[in-house]
Amino acid sequence: MTPRLERWIRDRYGHDADAAVERLSALSVPFQQEPEERILAAIALLGEGDRGRFEEAVRLSQIDWRDVLVAAGLADGGSFARLDELLGPA
Repeated sequence: MTPRLERWIRDRYGHDADAAVERLSALSVPFQQEPEERILAAIALLGEGDRGRFEEAVRLSQIDWRDVLVAAGLADGGSFARLDELLGPA
């Protein structure tokens, strides 16, 4: 969990922010020792501040985290620039 992603979640998830940050901080995904920021950001983006949507995105990441990146528009070469645009500079 990066500080900028945590800040973004806290701005958008309201009273569910602590639970979302905690869930993402402890998340593991297949074939990665520690999920990269863009996977966690994709989950948060897909959640749209809604706990149910967020948990669905977490479930999807457990099946194939690449699907989460595609669904959130963070799968291509411009994903890192988009993250900077959404979350602020690293």
